[in-house]
Amino acid sequence: MRPLLGLAIVHGLHRTGERTWEDGKIYNPDDGVVCNSVMTIHADGTLRVRACVLVPLLGKTLVWTRVR
Repeated sequence: MRPLLGLAIVHGLHRTGERTWEDGKIYNPDDGVVCNSVMTIHADGTLRVRACVLVPLLGKTLVWTRVR
């Protein structure tokens, strides 16, 4: 098992709009799989991360909320 402290789990994203990034990779520490990813920041401050292995239609969207 890889140590998670300090591990970069998201990389390679390129900004494609004011609040969107595409063409990145995201690492899932639960199973060790690296997936393609896109991200968007919504007006409510949440970060929506879309991760998929092969086909975006079969991917999963995660909603990350900033802890204050």
